[in-house]
Amino acid sequence: MNIFLMLYPTFEFASGVLAIVVALRALRNYNLSGEKIFLGYEIAFLLIGTSSLLRSIILVETILSSVRTAIPVNAFSEMLQSILSLVSYLVLLYYQLKTSYESIEESLELVPFFMISTGINFINALILLYLSLSVLIRYINSRKRSQMIVSLGYFLLSLSHMSYFIRMRFGVALVLENSFRFLGLILFIVMLSETKKVEK
Repeated sequence: MNIFLMLYPTFEFASGVLAIVVALRALRNYNLSGEKIFLGYEIAFLLIGTSSLLRSIILVETILSSVRTAIPVNAFSEMLQSILSLVSYLVLLYYQLKTSYESIEESLELVPFFMISTGINFINALILLYLSLSVLIRYINSRKRSQMIVSLGYFLLSLSHMSYFIRMRFGVALVLENSFRFLGLILFIVMLSETKKVEK
């Protein structure tokens, strides 16, 4: 058996154990201090550790059984781990926002809105970044100026959504967000203005 094939689930298992240790330490700190952020750490890292342990067990079982079944089962375990990781990160985000605004009781009602806005802006930034890279690859192959402009336009729009995370801490970054969006839209106008009519 290839030893490198077993290293992957081994490190996955070790990561799961470490995450469980972090969760237990966070629970201890929560019992000592009563700070809710430690409770968030405990829940989140418990989920991360559980997902890593489950995936390592599934990987070992599939490696020992059949290579043919390893690919779909590994894809399923990876999807399960991604879902549990997403839930754990949302838990961390919730407790981080909750502790940040705990001094103002009314602001706690805004936590779900901040979570939704953060998630949507992150997804928007990733989609636009993917579009930018996709068009950039096409530009490298074709060397069309319009594709370079579109790629840069997508990238600037992606930066405008990324600026949201800075704006949460520094309100001045609102200027950056609007500036990136403005420049990105200008590039799309430039690209569209250069489009020539195709005669049928």
